[in-house]
Amino acid sequence: MLTSKSFGGRPSGRSSDGEPKMKVLIQKNMMIDGKKARVGDEVEVPDRFAKVLINSGRALLVPEKVEPVNRSVGLETSEAPKPTTRRKTTTRKKKPLSDGY
Repeated sequence: MLTSKSFGGRPSGRSSDGEPKMKVLIQKNMMIDGKKARVGDEVEVPDRFAKVLINSGRALLVPEKVEPVNRSVGLETSEAPKPTTRRKTTTRKKKPLSDGY
């Protein structure tokens, strides 16, 4: 299986004709394979074409989606007391109103 090592070593998808594919995020409106690709669209294009789009500033590589891991599984609640906070003991002094002079 081919990988795109220059783009994070992520495995590329393949089209039905065997050509590796990459997902890119479109930065400028353009036509791809006779279809409109607007800003913000994620499209899958052949590797070579994706590299050309990325290098010309017309697209960005789509970041790999990572699902968050729940690391608190099995964590028991602690019996520690709540931390005490300090309170202000004095009130703030008010400034006397001046006559504007």
